[in-house]
Amino acid sequence: MDRTVRVQLHPTLEQAVLLNETLVQFTHAFNLVCAYGWDNHEKNGVRLHHATYYESKAACPGLVSDILIQARVKATEAVKSAFTWRAKKEASHVKKVEKARKQGKPDPRFKPVKCPESIVCPIRYNVHTYTLKWEKQAVRLSTSGGKITVPFTVPHYSMKYAGNTIATADLLCRNGKWWLHVVVSVPEPVVPHNETVIGIDLGLNRPGHLSQTVSWKQAMERN
Repeated sequence: MDRTVRVQLHPTLEQAVLLNETLVQFTHAFNLVCAYGWDNHEKNGVRLHHATYYESKAACPGLVSDILIQARVKATEAVKSAFTWRAKKEASHVKKVEKARKQGKPDPRFKPVKCPESIVCPIRYNVHTYTLKWEKQAVRLSTSGGKITVPFTVPHYSMKYAGNTIATADLLCRNGKWWLHVVVSVPEPVVPHNETVIGIDLGLNRPGHLSQTVSWKQAMERN
């Protein structure tokens, strides 16, 4: 089972400049792949990789191959989602037009789905591009200027997850503060056996409720 631990990085001024430059190049690579996939109606990750890798590498020379590939992976996910959303919106719009015309109303306005584009796209790291040491509270990250070691702190509410095996991590900057969202593997919780059974109605958006003046016991007796 996976959990995401949000740790705060404390880079020096020089390190923050490197992180920001890496973020800019990663965002540019992400947008480049999105634009190609959208214009060419392509959502296959392998074909997008072959079509955009060298162009992305030339446009973002500071990114190592693993980070460049992660930008393409995130772009592929975004393009797939946009194509799916566009198809659903187009199908639903046809029904809305038919309904409006039957009611003698003007056709509803169609808002098309646009190509995915990010102003600041969080950098996705994997085991090849970052190393995290829980005991030292330091992480080593690949940047456009080489690898750097940055200290971090773990919020008290996430300390129970510290020390677990790490997977991927996303680097982002919010209000001048740097954060690393680390995905960790945690053991499955042990659920004790219980004879109590609870039923759940999926898709129910208007559940019944009792008046404050009627107790649960009274309501059951009425039924």
